Amino acid sequence: MANFLHRSWVEIDLDNIEHNVSQIRSLIGDDVELMACVKADAYGHGSGIVSLYLERVGVDSFGVSNINEAEVLRKAGIKKPILILGFTPPELAGLLTRLDVTQTILNLSYAKQLSKEAQKIGATIKTNIKVDTGMSRIGFLAHDTNNAANQILEACELPGLRTDGIFTHFAVADELTPFGKQYTENQHAQFAQLLSRLSQQGVGFKSVHCCNSAGTLFYPEMRNTLVRIGIMIYGLPPSEMVSHKINLKPAMSLKSAVSLVKELPNDTSISYGCRYTTDGVRQIATLPLGYADGYPRCLGDKARAYIHGTLVPIVGTICMDQLMIDVTGLDVKQDDEVTMFGGDSPIGLQNLAGLAGTICYELCCGISRRIPRVYIKDKKVLDAIDYSMLV
Repeated sequence: MANFLHRSWVEIDLDNIEHNVSQIRSLIGDDVELMACVKADAYGHGSGIVSLYLERVGVDSFGVSNINEAEVLRKAGIKKPILILGFTPPELAGLLTRLDVTQTILNLSYAKQLSKEAQKIGATIKTNIKVDTGMSRIGFLAHDTNNAANQILEACELPGLRTDGIFTHFAVADELTPFGKQYTENQHAQFAQLLSRLSQQGVGFKSVHCCNSAGTLFYPEMRNTLVRIGIMIYGLPPSEMVSHKINLKPAMSLKSAVSLVKELPNDTSISYGCRYTTDGVRQIATLPLGYADGYPRCLGDKARAYIHGTLVPIVGTICMDQLMIDVTGLDVKQDDEVTMFGGDSPIGLQNLAGLAGTICYELCCGISRRIPRVYIKDKKVLDAIDYSMLV
């Protein structure tokens, strides 16, 4: 699909997302539920359309970061369960019930606040207990099993709350080093010990979960009743060790269209800081894509683009709204399509993340809302979202 409004756009291949879901299902079997994590606008892929498609291809539930993201899903038409993985102000108890979503309980104090608000409005709020086994973000601290069990027991008995699930989160399940393995095993051992203590006190849960994408791949014995899959849904690996475990297909590709081609003489500086200077006569193409669109500034003079079946270098400092590529020797003209990563190009998001000194999660989440999302099914455009046109 060429030249979406003669600028830059992202293509999301829904067939690849369906393929990834199928691969994950084959991995976990029929007895483990699949929660699709669609927080951060489905990791930059567009949570509304992607979630509707995921619901259609059979995921069991959805995980989001906050109540605003949950509301987006409900407004999009999502019917399946939604778990808010982070904090919601207790005074929004009414909205939690109207949206029919499950709220994570961060600690006993928060549970009491939420219970108080639920009683005020005569409602019952669905909840999951979060256990902190070593991530040190939110959750009941698990290192003192007796104290944690007593606090969770008290939280589960509070009026206005219905607690159906309990979960923790792994910090280094993606690192298959001796330290990473030991740390993950210790986290799971704390979680299992706490569950055992709660069971002795007569407390059980319908939903028990601790595995993210990496945990699901590398620690099958820890999958419990549900796994929370984020990055693998979108075809990106949580670890470099994934290739022999599962066949994933990246769903996102970033594309642009040439806005101008010019011939520059020898010894001509390009872009801010004059950090790149031509070493001869060069054909330079400008693209309407920059760091404000989510293409990192640090990739200038490092990364390459793909045009007419050829990898070409990005030259000069990447600007807020534009960048330049060297297309010398190619027959390039205005509106020609350029792939920055994904699609039929050999440029993977992981490669770019390595060059940028970050992880692929950050790059796909960082694609800004001024970049339209175009959805491809059976190699045809199925739908599109241009956020700039939404009011």
